[in-house]
Amino acid sequence: MLILAIFLFCATGVFTHSIQDYSNHSWYIYLVNLCFDYDVPLRVMEAILTLENPTADPMAISDFNKNGTRDLGLFQLNDGYLYSDFISRYWHGREAFQWDNPFHNIYIAVRHVEYLYTLFAEQPTPQSRAFSVALAYNCGYGAVVSNKVPAITADYAAHVVFLVWGYPDG
Repeated sequence: MLILAIFLFCATGVFTHSIQDYSNHSWYIYLVNLCFDYDVPLRVMEAILTLENPTADPMAISDFNKNGTRDLGLFQLNDGYLYSDFISRYWHGREAFQWDNPFHNIYIAVRHVEYLYTLFAEQPTPQSRAFSVALAYNCGYGAVVSNKVPAITADYAAHVVFLVWGYPDG
């Protein structure tokens, strides 16, 4: 499925060929350090950021999603989950959360991806694990486990894998 999804995504011609260079941003070293601290692959986080927010705008707000929610900030955190789940799960005991603060947004995104990596620990390869994590990051874990992933989300996840590892062998 992964190879097919990558082929389909690449065939559409609607994809970025490389991960953006974020090293000139003030928050980049924080992202690097958090990825190291929480054992989250930096390149996967960079690929997600490249797809979620190509201009790396910490003030970015998406148009409304089909379910009426919006995606906020640097890593485009979904406000439906952000305020009902993410803050209580990952932010406890900290200053007031500000979605438009890139350091706050990065912290939640990295911790959430760390959590998703634990949920997909049984995946046999780093690529299949990152694919599953990207699916869940984009449309929610529930959609992934209930096999209700939209085609555009499969394309998104395949693109994350492509950005990190390139074209699959064979």
